[in-house]
Amino acid sequence: MPISPLRKVTAQALYFSGAFSVAPYLQTPWRILMYHRVVDPETLPYQIESGMFVRPKTFEMQMKLLARSCRVVPLGELLSNILAKKRIPHKTVAITFDDGWSDNFVNALPVLHDLSLPASLFLPTGFINSSDLFWTDAISVSLTGLHDEWSRTDLIRSLRNRLPDDVANSIQAIINELAVDKLAPDGTAGAFQRLFRLLFEMPRESRQAALECFYAQIPVELLTALPRPFLTWEEVLEMRSKGFTIGAHSHGHERFAELSRDEIDRDLSLCRHLLKEKLSDTLPILCYPGGSWSRNSQELALKHGFQATLGVHRSSFFGEHPPLLGRIGIHEDISATPALFSLRLWGR
Repeated sequence: MPISPLRKVTAQALYFSGAFSVAPYLQTPWRILMYHRVVDPETLPYQIESGMFVRPKTFEMQMKLLARSCRVVPLGELLSNILAKKRIPHKTVAITFDDGWSDNFVNALPVLHDLSLPASLFLPTGFINSSDLFWTDAISVSLTGLHDEWSRTDLIRSLRNRLPDDVANSIQAIINELAVDKLAPDGTAGAFQRLFRLLFEMPRESRQAALECFYAQIPVELLTALPRPFLTWEEVLEMRSKGFTIGAHSHGHERFAELSRDEIDRDLSLCRHLLKEKLSDTLPILCYPGGSWSRNSQELALKHGFQATLGVHRSSFFGEHPPLLGRIGIHEDISATPALFSLRLWGR
């Protein structure tokens, strides 16, 4: 999404006034940053969500700014100090990555290693060493080649057989906007965002029914031609040897708030087993997929030995057991300049 001119002007004014140098002294002195992909989206054969990436050049700029102006520490060290209620110096930052994307190895690791910056990587163990896609990417792939009228009609017919009319109508409207001859008013990225939001808000069963319709439209040859999305275990080991600590991001990357207690327990058991088998030593922190959590997931996180959990919200909840720590999402459209990045970091 395009960033507002007001935000740009505000960020520039605060940045050049030096306000960000004193802002951390007026609020919580530490920050946990949340990254996903480090990639130029034009190099991918399908549309990715705007909130899921920073460009490699942007990432390098951000890391250099952190290296010279902040105290960057391993997440485990920050957690230990938080739990022990120790004084944490101002402008302390921990860097985290969700999902285990292969571009983290290619584009993020060299920058962090060169600058000697520690970072943490949270893995959905069912996707590592895999060519599987998250459902959001699978939908993008399915719609990438869906330009002829027959294919669109077939997809819409399938959706109408599986979903209520009002939901099918909403999806059809977005699909028609994405057709080659009718670009979405807010751009292709905006149309995809609205489609993802619509699907996220569906009940789990309805979403799965819709996804099956989309998956059926993906040609096998297209799937096999896609670049490998996720890391291999060998790459994870190399990242660990160069300054990354590794943590759990579930096994199946499902929204825990939608799962039963038994489903969450099985997922965490699988995740913990694989991490122990492949790495032996990992962070005692559970990172929730999509920030989705529940009372059951918190209780089971404790059962499986996690000392803290991570969401996608900015605020931390220390009254939770284990404590649920907040993070700041960093993505291209809201942090592409030093001023915007600083505003995202220290603004309120």
